[in-house]
Amino acid sequence: MAEPVFSVSGDAVMFRGEELGSPSDREKREIQLDHLLYAKAKAIIIRVKSLGEDTRWWISLGHWFQNTAVISGLGCAITYEIWPQNSLLICSWGLLSLLAGGIHALSWQTDPCSAYEVETNAEHLRTLLADSDVQNSTVTSVAVVGGSISGDSNDDDGSDDGHTPLVIVHSNKFVQNLVCNATVILAAWICGRRIYKWYIK
Repeated sequence: MAEPVFSVSGDAVMFRGEELGSPSDREKREIQLDHLLYAKAKAIIIRVKSLGEDTRWWISLGHWFQNTAVISGLGCAITYEIWPQNSLLICSWGLLSLLAGGIHALSWQTDPCSAYEVETNAEHLRTLLADSDVQNSTVTSVAVVGGSISGDSNDDDGSDDGHTPLVIVHSNKFVQNLVCNATVILAAWICGRRIYKWYIK
């Protein structure tokens, strides 16, 4: 009988299996991971190397767009206050904030994966998965190496020795998304007001 792709214990889910081979295998794994994400599992341990790398990249890219939207929006507002005559710089900051914020809103705020953070604190992980079978089989073989969680080389997942499993935990992103959206709206208002003065008045 084939080994199940994932197991559930308490609030934690361990997503395991052989490395992805054919496109159909990859699609199957992605669909199975999507089910876990939509179920809002508190913690997901991805031991499939390529799937873990893709998930880490997607979460990091979402953070980049969100941070870019907030920073450029603040740059727009600050420039508007201290250098109001520089319309070109103000609108450049504002348009960058609109672009990054729009992409983040459309592609990440509606994606369940964006509600997860990559866990890098082994002590927090042990607390999160306390008294679970997943902890007994996985967390005891996890150690902090260079600020990241690293599994031992004996993990039987078909990956290279020393492969680092990806651990993601569910978090409430309401405040972060609210700050991002509010900053983008502020930048849009400033740009709109400046363009209105250019062409209307």
